[in-house]
Amino acid sequence: MFRKLYLLGVNLFLVSAAWPMLREEALMALASARVIESQAYLLLANRAGFDLYGQKFAGKSGIFSPFGIIKVAKTNKQSAIVGYIHKKNIVKARKMLPTLIQRILGIDYD
Repeated sequence: MFRKLYLLGVNLFLVSAAWPMLREEALMALASARVIESQAYLLLANRAGFDLYGQKFAGKSGIFSPFGIIKVAKTNKQSAIVGYIHKKNIVKARKMLPTLIQRILGIDYD
């Protein structure tokens, strides 16, 4: 899904999630992987607090840069995030690693 959107020229992904605290590291790793392979920003809004069954959620909402670096990450508390995204970082990432022009049609998503 992310790859197809990248091929359509998407520069920013908005992801709403509800990952539990036990899977916090996987959430962070996967969010970083998506931006690295898509060379775009990702705004992650993950659920915080507890559900009715006592399940604790990781929170960790954040802004991920095209290089996989977390610009803003919060704890498992409810909060608002303020940050900046810069198109120049997307251009720089895509210039450093030109994956779009290195595609092999028929193997990659068409």
